[in-house]
Amino acid sequence: MHDDTAQDHPPTAVETSSSTKAPSQSRSRVKSNLSAEQLRQKRIVDRRAQQAFRDRNKENVRRLEQELDELRAKWQLRENRLLQEAQRLREQNETLLQRLHSIASIATTAADIHHAFPNARQQGEKEVDDAPAETFSPSSPDLTGQTRPNDPLLQSERNALPASVFHNEFVTLPADRGTAARSGSPMASDVTVVPLLHSRSVTSDPERTISRHPQILDEHITSFTINTAPVTPVPMDASARASPLRNPVELVSAILPVHLPATCPLDHILLGCLQTSRNALSDGASPEFVTGPQSASVRGFFDVQPDSSVHSISKVMCEVMLTFPSVGKAEQLALFYLMHRTMRWMVVPEQKSYKSMPEWLRPTVTQITVPHAAWIDNVPWPGVRDRIVTYPHDYPYHLWTANFTQAVKVHWPHELSDACIESDGDMVLHSIFEKHIRELKHWSVSPQFGKVFPDLMPIMLPNYPAGMT
Repeated sequence: MHDDTAQDHPPTAVETSSSTKAPSQSRSRVKSNLSAEQLRQKRIVDRRAQQAFRDRNKENVRRLEQELDELRAKWQLRENRLLQEAQRLREQNETLLQRLHSIASIATTAADIHHAFPNARQQGEKEVDDAPAETFSPSSPDLTGQTRPNDPLLQSERNALPASVFHNEFVTLPADRGTAARSGSPMASDVTVVPLLHSRSVTSDPERTISRHPQILDEHITSFTINTAPVTPVPMDASARASPLRNPVELVSAILPVHLPATCPLDHILLGCLQTSRNALSDGASPEFVTGPQSASVRGFFDVQPDSSVHSISKVMCEVMLTFPSVGKAEQLALFYLMHRTMRWMVVPEQKSYKSMPEWLRPTVTQITVPHAAWIDNVPWPGVRDRIVTYPHDYPYHLWTANFTQAVKVHWPHELSDACIESDGDMVLHSIFEKHIRELKHWSVSPQFGKVFPDLMPIMLPNYPAGMT
């Protein structure tokens, strides 16, 4: 009965409350059952865990702060580098603007000559009709000075040379600055254009024209510079007055690089060869004789015995390249080709020799406006030449030569014997090899070169990783 009654009546609230408090009382009893030593050990473990947690947090904060400082330092360096680069670009911009103004003035002068020269020629023809016995001479004291045919100096020159040696080509000779000012011409300059006298019957020995020994070439070293001021044509006689006007392309091909005095042994040889060739021209030698054939002889690379039939320019350039044994054979031939084409154009700066050079070898605005060492003109890449000319102290000759000669490559895919061919009893470069090296994409340098000149690698190798510099 008692059990049935208990089942009929649900538990009261007091009983329910007592049952819910039972687990809590159980936990407190378990905790209270720990001994004092156990409680002390537990507190020690808890303190160590909390200390380790705090240490980890401190270490994370310290590491993050260190990373932040490093990022700030890197950003500061990058910002400074970008500011310096921006400043350098601004300076280059200003320099380029100045050079563009200089080129524009040259073009304007050429246009003035183009419009003024026909009138001067008509006036000259009229003067010839009025006074046929009179002619102009470069030795006249001013532009209006005239020399009679019986002038002893002029008569001796004409008697020494046959009539066929007079050609209608212009060269520049010193002129009196005050003369142009007195004549009222707006194109006062330091140079005067006169017809060049060429002799077609020259029997001089090529060995006399260009010596193969640097010590002899040193005697003819000069500082070759270009005067960008406008020039005034001065006709020698009626045939010169009737000569056709040179077009702007010919004017561009006549603008030569501005050279400093020799800065290294190679400069002595190049400038000496250039000056000696010009001296031969001034002595009456023909341009064809002085510059030699367009296809340079490379026999000197394969035959140690000297050959007197080899033209002097080819011989000198060959001997120059043989002084760099670290250069590969194909690369020697390629650099020889560049030096030969450049020298032929500098000796006779005309349109034909100018176009015979690869487009990327032709002088840049920087080369024709900024004085620089002569050896720089033979560097294949135009951008590299501009940089060396602009910052010459960053690229000294000895450091450049020591690294470039070991690093330069032309990637000739065939045998070395295929690069040359026999022609008229001489050894010349094969046309296929010339076509190969005339494409700048076939020129490169090894990665070791980038360790010394990292800033030049993106110019030489367009696909060079930017991060490598």
